[in-house]
Amino acid sequence: MAVTLSSGISIKEQIALLVELQETDMTTLSLREQKSQLPETPAAVKRLIEQAQKAVTEATQLQKETQATWKNLESDLESQEASIQKSKGRLSELKTNKEYQAHLFEIDLAGKKRGQVEEQLLLIMDRAETVDQQVLNAKEEMVRQEAALEAALIKAEVTEADIDRELEVLSRSHERLARQLDEKLLAEYEQVRSSYSDRPMVPIHGGTCSGCQLQVPPQLVAEVKRGEALHVCSHCQRFLFWPSETTDAKV
Repeated sequence: MAVTLSSGISIKEQIALLVELQETDMTTLSLREQKSQLPETPAAVKRLIEQAQKAVTEATQLQKETQATWKNLESDLESQEASIQKSKGRLSELKTNKEYQAHLFEIDLAGKKRGQVEEQLLLIMDRAETVDQQVLNAKEEMVRQEAALEAALIKAEVTEADIDRELEVLSRSHERLARQLDEKLLAEYEQVRSSYSDRPMVPIHGGTCSGCQLQVPPQLVAEVKRGEALHVCSHCQRFLFWPSETTDAKV
């Protein structure tokens, strides 16, 4: 099927304009897609910040628990030491050897308990040092992620501004090209474009429609090559054209 145009209109010029319009529209579509994906980067960084904040909270809580255990062990150690000293002070008050030996046993038992507390205290001191480093590392990671988010937001804002400027230029180009096209042809182009978001204008390569990849009848190939009318692929209803060096580089 061939698309008829108003008299006096060069079909070859119209085809060239349509190819240029298509490239403008395709670039516009691509930029809009890029713009729609911009918020995804900051969102990903925000999730990393949330993870870093959670790590800080957990490490800080562990630090508090460790410090509380340390304090309790120190208190236990002081109590054990005070109990031992008190027991030693009573030795001189004991009257029988049996009482004396029993008291020595209690002092020895208290000393062993003190030793156990001292060992636990040494362990918790080492643990506290490790936990303190965990807190420091978690806070540093949170600062890094916050800086990364700020950088991502700035980059997204700059990129969005650049895209908006390009879209404005493309919009003006679309309007300029549309004014030069036959109204009926432009309407049909827009109708096909609404059905095929990729490319309504497709070249013939090797006797095949590059839109649907199906074979084009030889007679139609010859007519498209002559460029005396704008033809439509009978399979996919896209516009067909014979690529020149310029248009071939664009499609």
